[in-house]
Amino acid sequence: MTASFLLAAQRSNQVRSERSRIKASVRRRHITLAEVLDSPAVQTMRISDLLECVPGISPMKSSKLLLTLGLGYYRPIETLTRYERGEIFRLLRLRHPLIRVRP
Repeated sequence: MTASFLLAAQRSNQVRSERSRIKASVRRRHITLAEVLDSPAVQTMRISDLLECVPGISPMKSSKLLLTLGLGYYRPIETLTRYERGEIFRLLRLRHPLIRVRP
């Protein structure tokens, strides 16, 4: 195996473990979605994966929310505009008022 392959594999493992830690923190309500969205580790993650780790948001609720906004289920977080992020937070607050989305 080449050195570049090993470096890429190591970096992939770091990103996966960071994503796992972030999702667990969101699930336990230690951090909010707003705090997570700027993290480099989640930029290539699907928005649906992040929404579904929020307590009270099932895959069905996540897909309905994204459909309401006209966003694809598999859309990466890094492609969301500032407006789309704001609309996600607005809809989450309206439909699920107990969910903390902003600090």
